Amino acid sequence: MLANFVAVVEERNFTRAAEPLAVAQLALSGHIQVLESDRSSAIRMNLSVRTWRVSAGRSRPG
Repeated sequence: MLANFVAVVEERNFTRAAEPLAVAQLALSGHIQVLESDRSSAIRMNLSVRTWRVSAGRSRPG
């Protein structure tokens, strides 16, 4: 399930993340809901915002 979450974050899109995982978008959404249930809290994902991280003194897209 955690790999599914990582795929969504990397793709920033549930539909695109579902394709390489060979699952339907609805099933992928269900997997995220299970993760939320296991954590007893909602997982907040803002997939429309581009984030930046700094590594070795250089900025690069995250």
